[in-house]
Amino acid sequence: MQHRDNYDEKRILKAFGIKFLEKINESYQYVVLPSGWRLQNFATLLDEKNRQRARREQYFNEPVLKVLTRYEVHAINEKGEIVIINGNDFTINEYIELFTINVHSDNGAIITINAFDSDAKKNIFSTKVNYTKLPKNWQGRQRPQFIETETKKYLKAIDDAEKKVTQWLDDNYREWKNPGAYW
Repeated sequence: MQHRDNYDEKRILKAFGIKFLEKINESYQYVVLPSGWRLQNFATLLDEKNRQRARREQYFNEPVLKVLTRYEVHAINEKGEIVIINGNDFTINEYIELFTINVHSDNGAIITINAFDSDAKKNIFSTKVNYTKLPKNWQGRQRPQFIETETKKYLKAIDDAEKKVTQWLDDNYREWKNPGAYW
């Protein structure tokens, strides 16, 4: 188990008080959880304060336990839906789909990029990406290169805002990417 930035997730889980027992197979292993910890819906590990500490994800049809960090970077659209969480790798076509859904509305779009404290359950720093309304006749110019060009502009604006939030976290919580820190 390796986390982004090469943190040893198994060592971190042991430091949380999880005891590893025998392996069931290459993907699963018996464990003993610390007092008050529980597994929710066979996918999310909650600690004694009901905070999400790890989540089971699928990568190439293999289950992977991802130890979560206290601080995360979220992008939230104007409907309050999370559209991007740090670490997602979307293809240009998937981004075009997000762009089409989130931007090509009557009012344009506002995406808020947040530094989120999952312990306090609140945003601790935010910046907005305002994408102005497209011309009324944009649908008449739905050529792939037009949509791709507009999507790239939008993605650059989101990327710049995400860098700003990430820099703020780097400046204020130097170890924020370490899933064992700040709990």
